[in-house]
Amino acid sequence: MKKKMMLLALVLVVALFVSACGGSSSTNSDTTTAEPAATETEAPAEKNDASASTEAAATAETAGDAVEVDVGGPFPATTNWDEYVVVPYYFEETDENVDMLIETNKAHDKFEVLFNFFGDKQDMAFSVNGDELTVDSDLTGFIGKDVQKIYTFIQENITDWNTIG
Repeated sequence: MKKKMMLLALVLVVALFVSACGGSSSTNSDTTTAEPAATETEAPAEKNDASASTEAAATAETAGDAVEVDVGGPFPATTNWDEYVVVPYYFEETDENVDMLIETNKAHDKFEVLFNFFGDKQDMAFSVNGDELTVDSDLTGFIGKDVQKIYTFIQENITDWNTIG
């Protein structure tokens, strides 16, 4: 009886963890067409754990020449970007506030978003081409599904960018 209770408790813990993490590592597409926020639907993130690890390693290799600059955010900015801002961001679905470092190039058509979420580093890079948003990398495979919301937030709320370096 004691073994059954422990097994049941373990199953409940695993079920709660899977529910809290989105329940699946399978996903849709990295490319999202921008739509008005009122009609936006959420799609699961694209990356599985293996591809997220591969992309994180590739990002680390290309950032090898970059110098880290302390900007008072959750992570340092890097000199492979031109501008940055550190802003509070609210995730409605989980009722969580985070401090988010957003880095961009001068054209504002490529972005990297970094923050801590439930103790895990989130690092997502995405590109903008007209109305099309493409997730270029998503460290955990978790945040890519929110690319449209984050980009809309950037467009509506951030006007003063800081120069890196």
